Amino acid sequence: MDNDTPGIEGAEKFANKLGARRTFIVRALPEDLDPPKDANDALLRNLNLERMIQNAQRLPDTRVIRFSDLRPLVFDELRNRDKHEGVSAKSFPGLMALLKGFRKGEMTVLTGPTGAGKTTFLSQLSLDLARGGMNTLWGSFE
Repeated sequence: MDNDTPGIEGAEKFANKLGARRTFIVRALPEDLDPPKDANDALLRNLNLERMIQNAQRLPDTRVIRFSDLRPLVFDELRNRDKHEGVSAKSFPGLMALLKGFRKGEMTVLTGPTGAGKTTFLSQLSLDLARGGMNTLWGSFE
């Protein structure tokens, strides 16, 4: 397929129909300043097709997120903590000032020795969060 936007999109659709795990996409080499329009153009220009095929790659799995994709989001959360505030528990203002509340999709793990007050703390925390309209789930595995 052609090395333009419709051709690239078509190759990706075709690969998904064949099975993305079984398909490799052959692209022009990164150092090629004037990339070929298609495979026929590459043949006519006597380009190194063997090397192009060796550099072929599978389509990235859309279900896998790389850390490099998350890095800007994490930095944004650290720089703009107030923008990413979650639901606060009124009974623990000091803790909430530190955590900026509990956000959707996060999991919090609370550990400690027997008798330290974990269940009491979670009971109060769950009550506060439920009053704020947030669902909670917790288990005690002592």
